[in-house]
Amino acid sequence: MRADLLLDTSGPALIRMVRDHDGVPFHLIRMDGDEAEELSGKRFATPPDLVAFGRTLLRAGVAERLLVALGKQGTAGVLAEGACFCTAPKVEAVSVVGAGDSLMGAIVRALSGGASFKQAVRAGTAAAAAAVTTPATQLCDSALARKLVAEVRVMDLD
Repeated sequence: MRADLLLDTSGPALIRMVRDHDGVPFHLIRMDGDEAEELSGKRFATPPDLVAFGRTLLRAGVAERLLVALGKQGTAGVLAEGACFCTAPKVEAVSVVGAGDSLMGAIVRALSGGASFKQAVRAGTAAAAAAVTTPATQLCDSALARKLVAEVRVMDLD
């Protein structure tokens, strides 16, 4: 039996977990654009710039997969053998609280069900968009998330 370790934290904890990493790579690390810039010390102008940064973490053995959530822009997904960017569907935002948790939950559910990483990032992007339509005490509405998947455009970045 294999156990996969996922990392979804921020600030000093994220920096410490990535910079001091020594051992088995995380199966998946999720961060947002600001966290990626803080961790790298660089500004990222485009999703391909984020992919290049993500690949440095993969090559260093820190992670097998990386997600960079860019809010209403969408989500970048990086693997050693491919990367994608999923555009976020247009929704009316009520609260951004829980969007990252909904993103991760949908991705984990999709991956555990046999979806490809690209399909999982698409589902997660839709779930995050659905989450921002709810009050801060709620996560995403699964029916809305399933509907929004059709509005998520997936672009290969390499």
